[in-house]
Amino acid sequence: MIDFPFNVQICIESLYLRDSLKANFRQLLRNKAGVYCFQLIETGEIVYIGSTNDLWKRLMQHILNQKSNVILQKAFTKYGLASFRFLVFEYISLEEGTAENLSMLLATEQLYIDSFKPRYNINPTAGSSLGYKHTKETLAKMRGVNNPAYGRTGDKNPMWGRTGNKHPMWGVTGSNHPNFGVVPANALKVCVLDTYNQSVQNFDSINAAAVSLNISRTTVMRHIRSGKILNGRYILTLSQ
Repeated sequence: MIDFPFNVQICIESLYLRDSLKANFRQLLRNKAGVYCFQLIETGEIVYIGSTNDLWKRLMQHILNQKSNVILQKAFTKYGLASFRFLVFEYISLEEGTAENLSMLLATEQLYIDSFKPRYNINPTAGSSLGYKHTKETLAKMRGVNNPAYGRTGDKNPMWGRTGNKHPMWGVTGSNHPNFGVVPANALKVCVLDTYNQSVQNFDSINAAAVSLNISRTTVMRHIRSGKILNGRYILTLSQ
């Protein structure tokens, strides 16, 4: 169990294992509204925060690059999904489906954005990417004691104690990280044929092939699916 120095309702790793995600987390997230984030496992940094009325659907959209954050997707390509964990900060009830409840959801998201200041959020205003604007009535209801951030100071703030060596991933980097150099058991193996000299290289994972060829995971998968020659030289296929 990871000891987070802030409130977390659920923690999900191995985001590349879609069948496992579906079996273990679909029912826990489906049709549930809440505030979530993506965290870099190696450093513990919260890099992206969002909110949604269906956490399962939103998680899948991010993983499959459907209506997702552009900067976050570039990070997924650069570091691989295995480098991130998905956290749910809070569940928010939207049973009544009112504008006031949506305002509560977005105001809670805003609290976490203001606290963590995630660098992958393109706009620091919650809900801005959705074009949502609060009505004057709901804005008035969100002031003072009605605001979810009211009174959340000191140890009630999600950032309380999140400093220095109190962070769960403090000092755990590179070869010290438990996942360093570990290739998932179900990783797709890649065979690369160099048509210039007819040599063949085999890689234990898509990530390994991407690093060797100095390209992204997405580029590797695209050339495997299409069968097109990479840079006029390499033929990429999956191997057993």
